[in-house]
Amino acid sequence: MFFRSIRFRLALWYFAILAVILVLLSAGVYFTQRRTLSDNLDTSLRTRATLLQGLVDYDTSGHPTLDLSTALLRGRYTKAVARMERAGIPIDTRVHRALMTNWKTTRGELIRYIDRDFGLYDGETFKRWQMLIIGFFSMFRFCKRVCDSSYFFHKNLLLW
Repeated sequence: MFFRSIRFRLALWYFAILAVILVLLSAGVYFTQRRTLSDNLDTSLRTRATLLQGLVDYDTSGHPTLDLSTALLRGRYTKAVARMERAGIPIDTRVHRALMTNWKTTRGELIRYIDRDFGLYDGETFKRWQMLIIGFFSMFRFCKRVCDSSYFFHKNLLLW
């Protein structure tokens, strides 16, 4: 009796529909993931094959030889780059400590050295407006020089 009731049949239909939806979604995720992993593997293998072709030399008789020292150097370089990407760029702590200890003196000397040519500091304060004005006039002089050049007149690129 229970198996013939409407409640049981509706529950069975809901379960069947849910099962079909879950199977379809799972299949979609599976095949998408499989294709992505396969493409990544193909790309990785092609890259490594290209690298290996670059490392292999051929002797006079045509036999392949591997320059082991170059291969090991590239491997050490790749390892160092991977370590820097993971942990950050290593710094010389002795030099960093010396810079931090003498920072005021170093900063003052650097500002005096730069300001000698450009005049962008008022004491130790950077004058932003003066930088904008210098940049504007530099751009204006550059544009005037370009527009005055015979290249633009001969090539009909000057439109005004």
